[in-house]
Amino acid sequence: MDQRFTIGEMAKLHNIPVKTLRYYDDIDLFKPIEVDPNTNYRYYSIEQFEHLNTINYLRELGITLKEIKQQFNVRDRQMFYDMLARQEARVEQEIKHLKRAKKRLNNRQRELLCQYDDCGKPKVQTVHKRRIAQLKQPIRSHAELELSLKQLEKRSGLNASILLVALEFHARLKRCLNKFTTLFF
Repeated sequence: MDQRFTIGEMAKLHNIPVKTLRYYDDIDLFKPIEVDPNTNYRYYSIEQFEHLNTINYLRELGITLKEIKQQFNVRDRQMFYDMLARQEARVEQEIKHLKRAKKRLNNRQRELLCQYDDCGKPKVQTVHKRRIAQLKQPIRSHAELELSLKQLEKRSGLNASILLVALEFHARLKRCLNKFTTLFF
């Protein structure tokens, strides 16, 4: 055998924790080339670098260890392609989710920047087509308001968080709670 590397050296060379290499060994994904029977030290060779590089590359793409192990066991080109295609679809879904989250963050930031004096005042605004959920019931306290919002979320299937930011608006809302019979969001 040519040059051997301890588990610590291998971890440092590949910028991964020693614990990860031990785990890969435990799940039979990446075994050391030799284990000293007296010390149980694990040793790796240069020939194993490509294998570990491939694992690291696929992990960076978000491929699960189970899928990586399966690919190494089968080594089928079509299966590899299909695995990458599935991961691409998962990444696309995550991108959509992150774009929605970013849009909600941007909207919330714009709302926070509005002038407190303007909050709660009527204004004319053009909005895109949207769904509106409505719950008709008397609301007499902050607790009832919170409960009503949760009921609306559940019934509508929307995950809409309501953030009452302006303290003045919140105070006005408290004074007027018993007047509300309909709540929109």
